[in-house]
Amino acid sequence: MTTPIYAFSNEGHPLVLGPGGTRLVRPEMAGVKLPYAGIDVQFGPPLAGPFTSAPAGLVAVFDGGRERPVLFYDVHGRAVLMDPDDVTCDLVLAETIPDLKRVDFRPAPA
Repeated sequence: MTTPIYAFSNEGHPLVLGPGGTRLVRPEMAGVKLPYAGIDVQFGPPLAGPFTSAPAGLVAVFDGGRERPVLFYDVHGRAVLMDPDDVTCDLVLAETIPDLKRVDFRPAPA
């Protein structure tokens, strides 16, 4: 069985939709096998394009329950957000924000 990769963990592991379709988990947790060994780029290469649009409903979840939409993946497959603290609206890697807990999927209401 194959399934789309929706995001990558901070450690560079692919994340797929888990049971119930609302939480992103590593493929082995969802019973899916992927020929992917992972990448190790945490805080490594700087944010770099080309950028790929992230699927609608992908959100970064922070301590306290705050959420922000993931807009893109960078060339290394890392989640990219708009930086609300920067007046120029620069893009920022989600993994560089200290209180990031995880990246989840929020399907649109039917």
